[in-house]
Amino acid sequence: MGERETSLVRTLSGGMRQRIGIACAMACQPEILLLDEPTVGLDPEQRLELRAVLSEYARYHTVILSTHMVEDVVAMADEILILAHGSFVFDGNADELAAHADERDSLTTSWEAGYRSIMSDSTGKS
Repeated sequence: MGERETSLVRTLSGGMRQRIGIACAMACQPEILLLDEPTVGLDPEQRLELRAVLSEYARYHTVILSTHMVEDVVAMADEILILAHGSFVFDGNADELAAHADERDSLTTSWEAGYRSIMSDSTGKS
């Protein structure tokens, strides 16, 4: 991003704006870092870099992610909480999430299938 250091934020790409927002949130090193959909707008390489940065940050701080990107959560989180309609419907790790998978297809990971099953059970929809 150094080559764009004099650019106005509104002229930057969505991914660059997202990275700036995360950098600003981390700048004062809060004990609890709350991020909403942090990987939206990032390309695959940027997502991997962000996962590494947040995983390192989480070694010494609490990081709370709100996201629908199950693979990002699985890659970074020791503990996964799933909310549905304001209530916790799952509290566990990635392996426990995958264990909830009742069926999956070749396009769905076991974690995504587990998430789908939990959400289906919590809403009564199949």
